[in-house]
Amino acid sequence: MADDTWIVEDPEYTIFTRINGTTELIDIVGELTETSYSSTINKTDISSVTVATTVTSIGYGAFSEATRLTSITFAENSQLTRRSSMRQV
Repeated sequence: MADDTWIVEDPEYTIFTRINGTTELIDIVGELTETSYSSTINKTDISSVTVATTVTSIGYGAFSEATRLTSITFAENSQLTRRSSMRQV
């Protein structure tokens, strides 16, 4: 899509949106951790995350240093069963 607009009900990939509006789709199965995405996108550039149905847990500190993160959206049929503190203080 040219305008980076995503309409997702049950995404297969976790969608990371940067502060400039561009997106990265990352295939994360199981636990979402900082290392799940840090080689693809800089943590300080993340403005929002749409968590895929394949993510079953969010690890402690998964979004530490993501200081511009303003929203996390979960899929309608989320398989999330556990989440640790999402931000380390």
